Order: sequence, then C-alpha cells, then structure tokens
Amino acid sequence: MTALVLHLDGPMQSWGHTAQWDHRDTLDHPTRSALIGMIAAAVGKRWGDSLDDLASLRFTTRVDRPGRMIVDYHTAGGGYETGVARVAGGNRNHAVLSNRHYMSDAAYTVAVTGPDETVQRAYDALLAPVFGPFLGRRACPPCGPWLIGVYDGDPLRTLPLHREPPRQGGTVAVEFVSDHEASGPADRVETTLTDPRGYGLHRSYGACTTHRWSEFLPADLCGGYGVGWLDALAG
Repeated sequence: MTALVLHLDGPMQSWGHTAQWDHRDTLDHPTRSALIGMIAAAVGKRWGDSLDDLASLRFTTRVDRPGRMIVDYHTAGGGYETGVARVAGGNRNHAVLSNRHYMSDAAYTVAVTGPDETVQRAYDALLAPVFGPFLGRRACPPCGPWLIGVYDGDPLRTLPLHREPPRQGGTVAVEFVSDHEASGPADRVETTLTDPRGYGLHRSYGACTTHRWSEFLPADLCGGYGVGWLDALAG
C-alpha cells in the first residue's frame, strides 16, 4: 500500500475537539478533521467547498514524542472598539478571557492512505500548498521538514523516530493512533466528533472511532533530535 508521510513537529500544537470561545481544548494527537483540513487548505479549498473528494483518506499516527499539555491564559478584545473586539465579543471595558490548551514539544509521524489517485493529489498539493500548513491553529506552524514523502510498505515502522534513544534496552514503547483500524487488538477505542462534514464558518462533524495501541519498536530507530534526526531521516 502507498502511504503519504507527514511529520508534525513544533513548539506548540493544538488539536481541538470540543473547543469553545472560553475553553479551547486539545487532544494529545492530530485529529482526522485537522489533517483533512490541512490537505484541503493545500489543495486550495475555500469555505463552503465540499470535502467529499477527501473523505476516503485514512490516517495512522505514530507518536514519536508525546510532549506535554500546557495552558495559555488568553485575553482578546479589551481596549478595542472594533476589529478583534467585535469578533471576540469584547469591548473597551471588557476583554474575552479563555484558556487555550496546547501540546508542547510533541512530534508525530502520520501515514496518509487511501486510493492512489487521492493520495497522489494530496502529495502534489502539499508540495506547493495554496494555503500553508499549521498544527491545528494558525499560530502553530510546523518546524523542520513536515512533508516526508510517499512510501510503499510500512513507513511508520521503518522511518526514524524523532526522539532520543533509551539509555538501555533494545526496544522502545511507541503509541499509535488510527482513525480506521488497529494492526492488532487496540488498547483503547474512543469516539470523538472529529470527522469533518462541512468546511466553512459553520463547521459540522460526525463521529470518528479512534483506535489506540502500543508497540515495541527497535531502539535503533531513535534518531535523536535536530541534526541527528535529520541525518537519520536522510540516511
């Protein structure tokens, strides 16, 4: 099977699930809706355009580094009469307050599968995106190479892990998350509203069943950080 591989790494990422104005949550892995949105943006879709042509794509995520969740106490609109104040619902005397959650120092490698023509179209679009990628929110750009390439076989078990090798032991425990199936018995099965049904100002979502499991991979796959990981990826 052909798989398009993405690598999502950055100081902050946010994969909202039930985000509202005063509480912007994040899951601890990229959501199906965010990943389809990234590809839709690269293709050049605009608000109101159909997502039916991307619905056949499937996503399996390897958690290279789980990172940690952080919370930003955020204010918007105070001291302004127009612009952000009007959008956020604030005014000169009252700012809109919210808690915004992010995953910090996390790294994910994502295999995108589906019909060959759809995967190839996504790859071509991501090579020269109409609208640039971001990690859940526009304030969270990816760092380093994020479009890895198109591979046959099983790239999530052969491409280097973006983490330091263990001090001892020949294997490392790695978590996987899939929106379609597990390679074996899943440790956890969750249902979230992260299957996008509309692309626009008034978004709608359907239920997505997420399978999570852990595997032990060879410690030799750990490529380290920075230049070490880039060298391992190039090798």
